[in-house]
Amino acid sequence: MKRLIGVGGVALAMALTVGTAASASAAPAPCRHSGTEVTTGFTNNVADILSNAPVVPVRAHGVVNSKGTFSLSGPSTGTTTFYYRAGDLTVKHTQTSGGSEPTFNPKTCVDSLSQAGVYTVVSGTKEFSGATGHGWYKLYIALKAPRLKNGQCNPSQSAVPVSGEIKFLAYGPLSVW
Repeated sequence: MKRLIGVGGVALAMALTVGTAASASAAPAPCRHSGTEVTTGFTNNVADILSNAPVVPVRAHGVVNSKGTFSLSGPSTGTTTFYYRAGDLTVKHTQTSGGSEPTFNPKTCVDSLSQAGVYTVVSGTKEFSGATGHGWYKLYIALKAPRLKNGQCNPSQSAVPVSGEIKFLAYGPLSVW
């Protein structure tokens, strides 16, 4: 009788082991999530805007929802990494419209630059792991110069702007693991 219990116990243990292994191998594979990702960014910090590499706070909405930053350093055609709490997302971008030099409006004393372009996702980490996608972006930068006592705009390079803003929008399909 003990031998049957022993054999039965081994058989039960084997059945449980095989069942567990089968369950583990039948576990669903990681699933790919896809949809539209929208990233918006804004700052009105004049000191940041005037720096050589302004850092813009951004928010991603869609497939991955997260807050982060990116830097406006580099050429108009290049690679940019967005540093989100949920992980990093690197894109290659190409400017398709807008200027490389600001336009000055003497009536409002605003110096502004508008650009638009396309991007392709290069890589991602954490929640952006395995990221693929592409899309469009728009960038707007403005600085308002102070006025002189006579009411004219102060054109001096040393004049400190009284206000400014950077606005950023990117949108397009994104897939992640």
